[in-house]
Amino acid sequence: MSIVDACMAITDTLLMIPDIRLRQLRMARPKQFSDRTTMAFPPGTFAAIEDVTGKDEDRSELIRAAVEREVALRRSAFYSDLKVHLLVNESIGDFCLKAIARAVAQRKAAVADDGPTSDSHGE
Repeated sequence: MSIVDACMAITDTLLMIPDIRLRQLRMARPKQFSDRTTMAFPPGTFAAIEDVTGKDEDRSELIRAAVEREVALRRSAFYSDLKVHLLVNESIGDFCLKAIARAVAQRKAAVADDGPTSDSHGE
């Protein structure tokens, strides 16, 4: 018996024993998120996240989404103009929240004036 045959016989024997898990023989699921980091947050951050997330959401998903939005904003063509036009002591986050609030108010007013439209999403 060759060494290869002996190894195959041992492997076949081990596979027949139900208590032994040979995870290395199975194909692993591809990693979805391979870039990792450890971050420190100010006190109260996790409590604030818990206050705004639903039962089916988790903290990591919220943080990932926030980072993706920030990267998209900074890659946008208007980002450098945005930084120049901020008011004193106004953060980009504050500016964006105000802009979103104005856009939502305008959309609500438009829907109220014209009636529901196909892009109103039930507002």
